[in-house]
Amino acid sequence: MLNQQKTFSEKSNQQSVAIIGLGNQGLCHFAAAKRLKEEGSIDSIAVCDIDQQRLNSCGADFAFNAIDELLDTVPCNLAIITLPNDIHCSTVERALQAGAHVLKEKPLAICKNDLDRLLLASKKFQRRVIVAQQRIFHPTYALAKNWLESIGNVRLFDYTFCLNDQRNSWYWSAHKGGGCWFGLGWHACWMVQNFLGVIPRLSLKTLSGKQRAWPYDTDDTCIVHGVTDSGAAIRCLLSVSSPAKKEELIIEGSNGTIVFTRSHLSRFSASGELLEQVENTDKTEDLYTRQLRQALSDVAIESSGVDALAIEIFKSQMSALSPKYTRQAPKEKTIQIFLEHNLEQEEIYANR
Repeated sequence: MLNQQKTFSEKSNQQSVAIIGLGNQGLCHFAAAKRLKEEGSIDSIAVCDIDQQRLNSCGADFAFNAIDELLDTVPCNLAIITLPNDIHCSTVERALQAGAHVLKEKPLAICKNDLDRLLLASKKFQRRVIVAQQRIFHPTYALAKNWLESIGNVRLFDYTFCLNDQRNSWYWSAHKGGGCWFGLGWHACWMVQNFLGVIPRLSLKTLSGKQRAWPYDTDDTCIVHGVTDSGAAIRCLLSVSSPAKKEELIIEGSNGTIVFTRSHLSRFSASGELLEQVENTDKTEDLYTRQLRQALSDVAIESSGVDALAIEIFKSQMSALSPKYTRQAPKEKTIQIFLEHNLEQEEIYANR
């Protein structure tokens, strides 16, 4: 343990949160935990990271550079996992074993074996596993859903999420990160489920080979198509190698259109007249704080189980990787790597 600013005391009503991994996402979760502690909803915050400078500067109550030491020392109500994707599963298992519920960053898993392990551990240790999705807590998402009825029958669902990722990080490793489809694809599947209520069979086209200053073995761009039972067409463009960051959702109905960007939510008539427009004013830290508050409330009510929606999203991502439904880019290794870990996926998920 690197530093300990207070002594943990056993109290039945004590709320302690652990954040394992202090990268960009971890620091956002830490800021949310700090806000809840200031308002009295959390008693103590423990953190763990291999970067000593981050540990020393964050100002947590307990700081560790070893996961086991944290979990053995501080009894946590909730452990927040923000590590590279390939070590999520083992870390979640360890946290559940230690008696903590888990709020983990997406994706739920990157292979079927990991999902099976999470389901087993959650049941064995009677603890919850929740997958983070801050968008749920943005008021404009709720407003957009309320507008759906006004635009009539949905004809087109068009989602774009593009980044220009210049970091040579684990995200670019098929084994560690899972690539663009398992990163941004999670958001695409969630968007479809959130607004349309179901994720249909998706056809996936992956691209790789965009020039970077480092070699990588995963997809950098995905194009997804699908059709719902009601006939709505789905198109998603996802990329981590785009010139600039862009996120936009267009839902076109028979009577109008909803356009959702990071700055505004707009509703148009069938003729293109702007009917309503709302500015997105919520700060990122507000979303993380609402999410953490809800997670603490959820685990107090329901003691075990894995996030049901997250399981559905995982199934959709794995089904789209099936060779029957995927057009593979030249020299693309991602599909092959995932199929090696999921030999039974087609039998399990083909009839969703």
